[in-house]
Amino acid sequence: MERYTCVWDAICDTPEEAREMRSRSRLLMHLDQLLNRLSDASARQLMGISTERLDALRRGKIDLFSLEELMGLARRIGISVIEIDGEPATIQHHPEIGMHRGEFIALAGGADFYAADRADLEREGRLSLKTYREARVEEGPGGRP
Repeated sequence: MERYTCVWDAICDTPEEAREMRSRSRLLMHLDQLLNRLSDASARQLMGISTERLDALRRGKIDLFSLEELMGLARRIGISVIEIDGEPATIQHHPEIGMHRGEFIALAGGADFYAADRADLEREGRLSLKTYREARVEEGPGGRP
């Protein structure tokens, strides 16, 4: 029996498609967290989308949104999207812990990183990404040692 790190790896035809779907689903989850704090009117105005598009977002209709569109909506609602060594990552400030959190959205199994200020995020992101990549090499194909 083959084991997968992520459900998208199991159901997508290619690694590239799985990577795109991981990114889209993680962005959709980030958007959902922020949308739950907003009224429909506020969310529509902030993101500049119709009621129908907002309803699709709230219902998790991932097939109706491209990765580029979700990245644009994320930026409009306050989620920064940066690239570190070729990997897209979302950046959010978490005032409850006084830290910025980054998450690589396309990586199977996830890889996140924290820093007290945005200046240190890229450095911390590179370290996290290096650790993630080294662990994947050690695991070998299929996610097993």
